[in-house]
Amino acid sequence: MSKPDTIAVNIEVERQVYATRADMYVEIKGDSFFSGNTALKKAHEVRDLASALAKVGIEESQIQVVGIRAKVASGIIGKSSTAVYRLCIEVSSLDMLADALGAVMSSKNAALTLLDWHYDGIDELHNKMLEKAIGIAQKRSDLICRESGHDNLGIHDLTEKLRDDLQKHHRYYADMELASGYTAVAKSRRALAQEDIGLEVRHAKMVSLDIRVEYLVKPQSEARQPPE
Repeated sequence: MSKPDTIAVNIEVERQVYATRADMYVEIKGDSFFSGNTALKKAHEVRDLASALAKVGIEESQIQVVGIRAKVASGIIGKSSTAVYRLCIEVSSLDMLADALGAVMSSKNAALTLLDWHYDGIDELHNKMLEKAIGIAQKRSDLICRESGHDNLGIHDLTEKLRDDLQKHHRYYADMELASGYTAVAKSRRALAQEDIGLEVRHAKMVSLDIRVEYLVKPQSEARQPPE
């Protein structure tokens, strides 16, 4: 079976999108060991941080203990063992991010280890970008057919790839003792500026959609011949 006559068009469209929320991963050293989310109530260092976060709008339900490293001297883990608690703190609106970071900075023995950005509406954006890309491809294929004396019989095949410039770097990693470096700023009770915390509060990424569209075509003289 012979391959049909086709033309191929490659289109790329881009959009910049901004993060709408973020997860802060924080490690905090504690003088006692408690398992799971019990630490939010019973480990006073974690409890004090949760209380500070509540004052800036972060509820306890938005704080999860996702890891614990216990330090033991006797080989047996108990309440007297020291521990490093790893917390995931959900910041549902970036309007609260600077204040939430300030709360972490004011907490003794706390360190920010990771900021994981989240972008809402990507599926809807994908659909809009695809619609625009196909529209551009259609106009370009019509132009090619018109200039080459062919009739465009419609899409034969379409492939697409959605990508962004932060697929491998969509997180902000930090390795700092926030309590020591930024306490003065946090305790000043003024609004934290971007330069104070050393990172972008409004985080953006570029989303690109690449499509390749093959159109089935026929020479105009052949396409317009009456059927036998």
